[in-house]
Amino acid sequence: MVNLIETIQDPEYKQLCVEMLARNRELLSCIPAAKSVHHAFRYGLLMHTYFMMCHADYMSRFYPFVNRDLLMAGTFCHDLAKAKEYMLSPVGLVTDYSVSGYLLGHLYMGAIEIAKVSQEIGISEEKSMLLQHMLLSHHGKPEYGAAVVPKTAEAMLLSMIDDLDAKMELIRESLEGQAPGMTESVWSLGYKLYNHG
Repeated sequence: MVNLIETIQDPEYKQLCVEMLARNRELLSCIPAAKSVHHAFRYGLLMHTYFMMCHADYMSRFYPFVNRDLLMAGTFCHDLAKAKEYMLSPVGLVTDYSVSGYLLGHLYMGAIEIAKVSQEIGISEEKSMLLQHMLLSHHGKPEYGAAVVPKTAEAMLLSMIDDLDAKMELIRESLEGQAPGMTESVWSLGYKLYNHG
């Protein structure tokens, strides 16, 4: 992941990512990405974030109007506040949400952290706002937990990449060890999958 952060050309976005990595390295390297839905295992957040950054890097090549540096920075930062959202067991699995996780959630806490760190290290107000918007909107729709809908190309692409990686992990988990044929209904998808072997 560090190698992908190093490819960010904009010095402010890069500086912010380096600072956010320094502040979150320990928890990022071990916590799950979710309580139960996807990547709900140790190192799940690291895997989810790395895969998403690889997708963002690749997909930005096809859309020249997308600011790749903004996309990469937003993708890296989008779930870092999950470290504050969860309560972890001694083996590093999510046992419950923290009080702030219940009352505020990682989208809001993440946006607040971006604003705070941006001010501390001198990131421009507009760049900070664009990143905050990406964090607040990355769930796509209010019914999925987004505070606002994506209103920039980078926020839209981040939301799509997040959904893609989460769903592909759900599919992987559902098919793992299953005999060919229909699976049981996948709760988070709302339907069964077909394992063609």
